[in-house]
Amino acid sequence: MRFPASPRVIYRNNPLIGVTCQFNFPAILRIGTEVPAAFQERIRQQYPVFQESSGFSINVQLPQQIASAVNPLFRTQTPTYQFLDDSPDSSVWTISLSQNALSMSTSHYVRWEDYRAHLHEPLQALVDVYGPSFFTRIGLRYQNIICRSAAHISNTPWRDLLNQQIVGILVTADEESEIEGATNQALIRLDEDRKVLFRHGLAVQADTQEQCYLIDNDFFTEKRTEASDARTVLDSLNEASGRIFRWCISDTLHTALEPQPV
Repeated sequence: MRFPASPRVIYRNNPLIGVTCQFNFPAILRIGTEVPAAFQERIRQQYPVFQESSGFSINVQLPQQIASAVNPLFRTQTPTYQFLDDSPDSSVWTISLSQNALSMSTSHYVRWEDYRAHLHEPLQALVDVYGPSFFTRIGLRYQNIICRSAAHISNTPWRDLLNQQIVGILVTADEESEIEGATNQALIRLDEDRKVLFRHGLAVQADTQEQCYLIDNDFFTEKRTEASDARTVLDSLNEASGRIFRWCISDTLHTALEPQPV
């Protein structure tokens, strides 16, 4: 399925609540049987806080009021080591390493170049220290929560803010308030190698009870990828993410989010 190209922008009213990338590889038992000291030394200046867990579901640090609306798609059952930044308020960048996956999550995404720069050293450290044979899956997930109050469009119905092809029952309801919940999921083939698990639907903020809209896109390829090609593959998933999000929203919502040229 092809989505139309659109100019790249950065939204002043950014609806992103989390971005996660993950690289899966054939199990490296050494990661699960010894503390990753050499790996830590490579990234310790950027990610000084260390945590260890015997089992962990990889996820971004979401605001509590919407966490229940978003289920983590990236999971691991093996011992996991986490390396966090030391931001003044709270850690917003997290590197997670297990014997078959490396991931990076953030709740403070601004632009792709910044995200990619944060990933450079952990990914290179994985390659240099452990030498994974290849990657079996590369994923990039964008989670957006659109709250109309934040974009100053509280009285605009969802049918005027979203693509008519995804808005579904919200178009046919006599009163929008009649619909208390609606979620949808689709697995879409983008091309021969790439797919996206597309989840969207209504979500409610617990503190304000505002009805918001979730757009959660998990882009991935399961084609065998050599380490030298990993960043190029990730760039292609990022490019697809911009196309699909813009396709999901109307011109009215696009304008309300206050797009800024990159």
